[in-house]
Amino acid sequence: MKRKIKSLLWCTALWVIAPAYADLPKTVSLTPESTLWLVGDSTLHGFTCRTTTMTLTSDVDPKKTGLLQPGALRLMQLAIPVQHLHSKEAALDKNMLKALKAEEYPEIVFQLSKYEVSPSTKGAGASQIRAEGVLTISGKTQPIVLVIEASPKDDSLRLHGEYSLLMTDYGIKPPKMMMGTIKVKNEIVIHFDLRLR
Repeated sequence: MKRKIKSLLWCTALWVIAPAYADLPKTVSLTPESTLWLVGDSTLHGFTCRTTTMTLTSDVDPKKTGLLQPGALRLMQLAIPVQHLHSKEAALDKNMLKALKAEEYPEIVFQLSKYEVSPSTKGAGASQIRAEGVLTISGKTQPIVLVIEASPKDDSLRLHGEYSLLMTDYGIKPPKMMMGTIKVKNEIVIHFDLRLR
């Protein structure tokens, strides 16, 4: 009889505590399909610098059952190594690295502060995220707000959107080439298409 009671107590205890451990702390990572690119213009032609090399650091609340739940992401930081941004022109890349002071500031970093999720009109199961955070480029940090479209994609969550900025807001002098005859325009648009797993 005692053995039966003991077994029953163990089963009850497991039934009570199991939900608490059903979602252990998760590591959110980027899939190889994730990409980010900068689009700019100059007095000669437009240009695009692209990378698939990024580092995501995150802390997920184990009590939540989905990333889009309020407060699920307690920390998220995306770091982009500047040296891995490449266009189709070596001279342009060289000038970009110089303008970004890549040796002194090797990464562009976005740090999430808070976010809100609402339904999106851009597809079934899609959501829109309003993400507030800080963006650090060339050692200078500015607060930004991102509007991100989120949708399930295979076994991952797709996040995509864009953000426009002025280089001078981050202390960056738009590059000049060919004795100043070619000038890069101040505005840069950051596009991102990230897959979180």
